[in-house]
Amino acid sequence: MGDFNEEDNVLTSKQKFKKILLLFSIFLIFLLIAFIVFYIFSQRTNNSCTENWSCGIWSSCSEQITSTRICTDLNNCGTSINKPFTSQNCNLRKASLLEVPLMENIECFYNNNMLLPKCGGFYEDRMPVCEKFYNPVYDSNGIFYPSACWAENFGIMEYTYGYSTRLKQFINDLWFTKKIGESQYFKVPEPDIEFTYSANSGGGDREGTYLTSVLWKNSTDFYILDYNIDTKTQVQQSTFFLKRKTLKPVYSIRSRVLIAFVMFDNAYPEDILLNWTETYGHLLNDYIKKKQKVPNPIQYEFVPIIINPPQGIERLSQNHIDFSAEEGREIFNSATSKIGESDFDIFVISPVSLNGFGGSSYPRDNVNIIMASLSPQKPYSEINKQDGLNSLASFQFFFQIIHHEILHTLGMESHTFMGYGTTYLSPNKIFVDKVTGKYTTDSSFCDFLGESPDFYAVEIPDNLIINLGEEPSWLFKESSSSLDCLTGLYQRNYLIDSDKDGEYEIVYDNNLIGIELQRTLGWVDIDNDGVTELVDSNPYGGYEEFISNEEQRGEVIGPFKFTFIEYQDIGDCRFAKIRLENLNVGLVPMECLDFNEDVVNIYNGLNYHWIKIEDNRYGTILLPRLINFIQ
Repeated sequence: MGDFNEEDNVLTSKQKFKKILLLFSIFLIFLLIAFIVFYIFSQRTNNSCTENWSCGIWSSCSEQITSTRICTDLNNCGTSINKPFTSQNCNLRKASLLEVPLMENIECFYNNNMLLPKCGGFYEDRMPVCEKFYNPVYDSNGIFYPSACWAENFGIMEYTYGYSTRLKQFINDLWFTKKIGESQYFKVPEPDIEFTYSANSGGGDREGTYLTSVLWKNSTDFYILDYNIDTKTQVQQSTFFLKRKTLKPVYSIRSRVLIAFVMFDNAYPEDILLNWTETYGHLLNDYIKKKQKVPNPIQYEFVPIIINPPQGIERLSQNHIDFSAEEGREIFNSATSKIGESDFDIFVISPVSLNGFGGSSYPRDNVNIIMASLSPQKPYSEINKQDGLNSLASFQFFFQIIHHEILHTLGMESHTFMGYGTTYLSPNKIFVDKVTGKYTTDSSFCDFLGESPDFYAVEIPDNLIINLGEEPSWLFKESSSSLDCLTGLYQRNYLIDSDKDGEYEIVYDNNLIGIELQRTLGWVDIDNDGVTELVDSNPYGGYEEFISNEEQRGEVIGPFKFTFIEYQDIGDCRFAKIRLENLNVGLVPMECLDFNEDVVNIYNGLNYHWIKIEDNRYGTILLPRLINFIQ
C-alpha cells in the first residue's frame, strides 16, 4: 500500500461533493421538466373540461338596487366561459309573445309586389287605389293604416288618427331588443314613427317599404331604427340600425356659408348675384325659423364671392360631372384668397354656366362642401322680360338646391329621402285632402299658392315687373275667386298677385319641409309635452339608455323566424318554447332572473338573430337579437 496523502483525501471529498451537486442539479432539472409537462397536460385537460355551475339563491332586493349570488363550478375547470350572471338588476322583467300591429299585406305598397295576387286590392290599372299620403290611423284592434283612405279601402270605417299603444309598444320593443355588435339599447315610450310606402334608391339599402324611428340624443348624435317590411337588400321583417353624428350642432348656432360663384359664362351681372343671394338667404333662414320649433333655431350667414375659374379648372360636362377634391381645394383657395378669410362651416361651389347641371354635398376637412350649379337657359336680361324672369327662376332653383343640401348637414344624410313628407305640400297634389288622403275636387291652384305657409311671394325687380292685365303671351293665366296666377316659367315657377297691388310676384319655395321631416329631425314636439324633442330635457316620453356589457355567451345563429310551441315554467322562470326555421328548438326567457337583461317582448313573423346557449339548468336557451349596421 502506498502512503496516505491528506491532500488526496481533500481532493476526493471535493470530487464527491461536486458529483452530489451535479446529481442534485440534474434532479432539479428533471423536476422542472416534469412540472412543465404536468402543467401543459393539466391546461389541456382544463380546456376540454365541461363547466358545471351550481349557484346559490339570489340576495334580497328589498333594500338593494342589484341582487347577487355565488356560483361554483363543480368540475373545477378553472374557466368561466359559461358562468351564469352573479349580479342582476332587481327590476324583474316580464315579456310576452305578440303580433306585429300592421295592416295585412302591407308589403304590397312596395311597387315590386304590385302584380302579386294578394296585392290586387291595393292597385287599379297599376295605380294605387289611394294616394301614398301619410297621416296614420288605427282601428279598434290597434292595427296601423298609413291613412284614412287606405283604412276605408279595406273596410275599416271606425278608426282613430295617430299611433296606437300597440304600435308604440312594437317600436319601443325594437329599440329595447339588444343588437348584435352594439352595446347600447333603449326604452323609448313615445317614439318617432314614420312610414315609407315604396322608396326607390336605385337598388340600394333603402329601396322598399319600411317603418323608421329616429332618436336624437343631443344636438349632434342621433340613432336611426328601421323596420324592414319588404326591402330590396335587407333581411325582411328585421331592423336596420344606424348611429350618426353631425359635423356641427343642428340648432343654436349660426353657420357661415361661403358661396363661390365660378363664372364659366357671363350669365348674370355681379350685383344681381349679390342682391339675390341676400334676398333668398333671408327667406331660407325665415323658413327654418318656421319649421324648427326651438327658441334658437340654426341660422345661416351667406357670404357670396364671384371669381373666375382658377387655372386648370374646367366646366362641368357629361365627361366631367363633378369637381375633384383637388379642384375643390383650388376653388376654395381662390375664393378665400379674394375675400380675405377662410373660417366657414359650409362651402358652396356654384359653377355659373348656361344649361349646366349638378347638385351634391359631402364633408371634407371639417367643412361641408355643397356643389350647386347655377344654370340659366339664357343670360339675365333687363330688356327681355322672358329671359330675365327665367334667369330669376333659375336662381330660385339654385337656392332650392342649396337648402336641400344644407338639410343633409342637419342629420338628413343620403340614406334618408329628402322628399319624404313634402310631396303633399306642393301644388301638384292639391287634389288630395290633407287629412284623409282621399281625392277631392274642392281645390284651387291659385288659392293654394296664395295661402300656403310654405311658399313666399317675392317682389320682382322693377325692370321685370308684369302688371295685372298686361300678361305676356308666353305665360299662361289661371284665376280663382281670390287671386290670379301665371305659369310657364323655367322649372315650373309661378307668378301671383299676392298683395293685390296690381303687380305679380314670383312664388318661391325652399326645399319643402313637412311635419314628417320635422319629426324625423326632432324639430317638433313628439311626446305631447309641449317641448320640441331637440331641446326637451325628457325627450320621447323619457327615453332610457342601457349599456350591455355582456361577452359573447353562445353561438349566434339566424336570422330566423320562429314558431311558438308552448310556455314552460322551470323553477321561478317562465319560458316560451319555440322552433326556429332551421328546426332548432329552445326556450326564450319570458320571466327569469337568470336572464333578466335579455327578457323582451318577441313578435311573430320577425326575423331575429339568436344567441344559442346550452344551459345545464334549463337546456337550450335562445336569446333574441336584432342586427346592427354601424356606418
